[in-house]
Amino acid sequence: MRPLSGRVFVSFALAMVSFIDSVIETPIAAVGLLLHINIDKFRRITFFAILNLSGAISTAHRG
Repeated sequence: MRPLSGRVFVSFALAMVSFIDSVIETPIAAVGLLLHINIDKFRRITFFAILNLSGAISTAHRG
């Protein structure tokens, strides 16, 4: 296993923070983030798409 670059590590950390928030607020976004972690080929695009989805759903729930 090769060491993670700074950018990948930050992306993973942000994904985990968003995942924890999603588990508390919205299980649907949490499932999306789990799928993101398993998708390697389109990692960056998937990450931002799911992060934006999670933020939008959380905002809608918080009112």
